[in-house]
Amino acid sequence: MCGRFVTYSPFEEIIQTFGIELVLIDEYMPSYNIAPSNEVLVVFEKEEKVVLDKFRWGLVPSWSKDTNIGYKMINARAETLTDKKSFKHLVNSKRCGIVANGFYEWRIEGHSKIPYFIKLKDGRLFCFAGLYDTWQIDNNNELYTCTIITTDANEKISQIHDRMPVMLEKEEVEKWIDTKNSFDNLKRLLRAKDDDEIELYQVSNKVNSPKNNSKSNLIPEVKNTLF
Repeated sequence: MCGRFVTYSPFEEIIQTFGIELVLIDEYMPSYNIAPSNEVLVVFEKEEKVVLDKFRWGLVPSWSKDTNIGYKMINARAETLTDKKSFKHLVNSKRCGIVANGFYEWRIEGHSKIPYFIKLKDGRLFCFAGLYDTWQIDNNNELYTCTIITTDANEKISQIHDRMPVMLEKEEVEKWIDTKNSFDNLKRLLRAKDDDEIELYQVSNKVNSPKNNSKSNLIPEVKNTLF
């Protein structure tokens, strides 16, 4: 799964990497401990332009009567997207990328949860594959929310957790958000990164609390790990 992640690249790098043509946000602050219900940077297509905006993390379907459902919908399984009421009407029209530099996952050891930071090997920027929806607040306002798509973990990450988010790079993001591409033609993108593309290491238990939002969260806890 994916329950916590980081986005810290400079704003200009984000815009250039993903070919942003329209920016709909006034400010951006790097975050080293993004949690569900937080606002996240999202790349999507609107009126044939590549747009950057902030959505709330945790999908609230347009038909929902209560926004609290979003806390239960931070992730969506790639294998069942077209089976679920909440997602199947989004896969061809409301695909997005959630901008990230890496994410945290926890390994269970007895009664302890040990956090790890996971990123692409050279630290390059990427997007999680995502879906989004809009929920009508009132006659003049809409709430934009999103979910992160997950898949079976690769061998390396499976030593920590059996699921991992789908990590898309620049060219893959371009294909994923382009609504001219059918979902059937994009299913192949919803796979785990290969082991040799991933770097992970143990970090401090400080990341267990979303209140600890510091660059120091990324410092390795030990010099040598099992991975």
